[in-house]
Amino acid sequence: MKDRGQRLGVRDQKSPEPGAVNLQTICPIRDAEIASRMGAPDGKPITVHHLVATIAGARSDNFSGAETQHLQANASAAGIRAARKGFVLTPPARPQTPPAK
Repeated sequence: MKDRGQRLGVRDQKSPEPGAVNLQTICPIRDAEIASRMGAPDGKPITVHHLVATIAGARSDNFSGAETQHLQANASAAGIRAARKGFVLTPPARPQTPPAK
């Protein structure tokens, strides 16, 4: 995985720990809720909330269930997809339009 420290923070040169990040750096964060979709953890269909977070221009699609359990995250710019074991996201019936900027 590539180092994203320069995007989300600045390396803290005073810290004795290698790789420490100063979280006081400000970067733009936008979030939006997109229309709910269907998914199936362990084969049981449920409604899944689709949330989009854009941090410093990098988009991340996140999917969670009704009980706020995190089911899947996609960060396409970084080529990362993480999903809870046994979870399958049902493709949308038609293409969705991106949120207005």
